[in-house]
Amino acid sequence: MGQRAVLIIAENEKYEIYYDHWCANTLDSYLFWGPEEAVSFIRKHDPEKGYWLNDVWCEGAVLVDLDKKKLLFFGGEDIIYEIPLRRVYLELLAEMWKGYEIKWAYHGITDLARYAGYDWKSLMDKSKREECEIINSFDSDSGGFYITGVFSITDKNNIRKVFPLYSYDNRLIFCDNEKIIEYVNKLGDRSKVFEEERHKDYTFPSYGMHIDMTSKTSFFWESDTTNADYYDNLENLWDGWEIQYFYDDYQKHAVLIENEHIFPEIDHRKCVDRIRNIVCGENNNPADTVKDIVDALKNLGKEKIEINPAVYAADSFDMPKDSRVDIFEKISAEYLKKIRKK
Repeated sequence: MGQRAVLIIAENEKYEIYYDHWCANTLDSYLFWGPEEAVSFIRKHDPEKGYWLNDVWCEGAVLVDLDKKKLLFFGGEDIIYEIPLRRVYLELLAEMWKGYEIKWAYHGITDLARYAGYDWKSLMDKSKREECEIINSFDSDSGGFYITGVFSITDKNNIRKVFPLYSYDNRLIFCDNEKIIEYVNKLGDRSKVFEEERHKDYTFPSYGMHIDMTSKTSFFWESDTTNADYYDNLENLWDGWEIQYFYDDYQKHAVLIENEHIFPEIDHRKCVDRIRNIVCGENNNPADTVKDIVDALKNLGKEKIEINPAVYAADSFDMPKDSRVDIFEKISAEYLKKIRKK
């Protein structure tokens, strides 16, 4: 139980590391309000309890370099999985972090370790490789209900076919390429499905893959890129093929298939409204909830209750909501005005 995060401040060429048991999924809210508020929040934590989490347990992390004016982070509940929302968020964030270089940590915690000069390979602990899924990826009856990804293939005759994907993550990259090609060769192009599904609650694809049989190249991208350090061995499944990883750059996929309508245009206003809810909402400290549960159990006569001390490694963000709303309305109005002029 928890949303574990690593929080780091670099100053005077030294790094101070902190631990929060709960803030990984709300980190985007706390960071939004600029370096002064972010550093204040981080320094409320106990530095004696700070340590590096591996890539299994670390669900969010931030490094604020006060010397070099850099912000490196990943986390949040929605922006980590939704590319358009993340892009708008980062553009708005830049307005609050004037003078700072802002970077998304595509490799997760290992990016922060690299930056800090820590042994990042020691933080790689994801031993289980995802299993191949072909049928569930292409079949809406076997996979998920909504379109979650895009697959395309160009054969040796330069004939292109496009398919919606329905599994919750990209399991195709772990499949033998011959099995994928054999399967899709039996299917007809399904690019029109994207238009047919528009009336449903169709969300932006979170991953995609393209196979070019002429050049023997496989291209793929995804929204959550924190597994990127584990893709070095994919060539074993694609012997004789070149593999290109686009991280979250879905536009490169659109260019490859010459079909940009597959990817909906970013609705900047809708994204701004969602970000407002993320950064201007009520901020509660889950550790307080745990304390309330413990008190309630004691009142029921449960005397022997053991709580992991890490549960209380948290601190609430106390910037007044009214102040946050006022600031957000100002910068979001200016942002949308700039977007309309483009």
